[in-house]
Amino acid sequence: MCLILLMSSSKKDLIERISILIDEKIKEKSIIKGISVGTNMGTNLYSKLDPELENFSGSQLIASATSFQNIANSLLHQLTKSEINSSFVSVDNYIIIMIIVKDVSGAAILDRKFAELEGIHNIQSEFKTLMQKIASHIETSDFKEDSFVKISQALPTALSIILTSIEGMPIKSIGLNNMSEPMVSSMVSSVSSLTQVMMKSSLDYCIIEGDEAFVIIIQYDPKRILAICLPEQERVNMGHHLATIKSIIKKTEEI
Repeated sequence: MCLILLMSSSKKDLIERISILIDEKIKEKSIIKGISVGTNMGTNLYSKLDPELENFSGSQLIASATSFQNIANSLLHQLTKSEINSSFVSVDNYIIIMIIVKDVSGAAILDRKFAELEGIHNIQSEFKTLMQKIASHIETSDFKEDSFVKISQALPTALSIILTSIEGMPIKSIGLNNMSEPMVSSMVSSVSSLTQVMMKSSLDYCIIEGDEAFVIIIQYDPKRILAICLPEQERVNMGHHLATIKSIIKKTEEI
């Protein structure tokens, strides 16, 4: 199963180059059952998954893997004050390796039995080299997924902004200060889930109003949710801010 999400004419060449690198690596290493590559915001760029992984979604895999890496990085930093290089997780039949290189996120699913025979760290090293090549291609292209930056620039008075997966795992945030990123992500995700329960329909947006501030929660896409906290004085501009955020998200989808 192969998935390409960015199909505008200016990006086809980039995606084709990424697909060639990934396809060659999977052909070379039969123990690799699938690879997904995306941005550090969890947007899937290219995925190729073996038919035996039919229950996996490339988009959901890279969004979850990106969130996992961010949480793991926070954990490692809290415990050791160092930055994360990569992570791997073992389950019954598979091992997933996750890595972020120069704002490019990657996940590789391996056949556990044969991966452990060959050596996980050897495969990790090869996957990191592949990710560095992909990151170089993206870095030298004109592709930039900067919707998060654009939203923060368009809303300079925002107290905090967080992008989370629908499962409640943090992807990217600013301004949370001492607040727990996983806890805030979980609460934002719950708003989306409870809307589905109450209204039998997916969330479009939600406004939570307080005395001194309010929060706009928007379904960024089917896999991610965006929450922005703004001060009370911006309430009069709420409609304008909502339209601005939606416009930026739409333009990003059209890239």
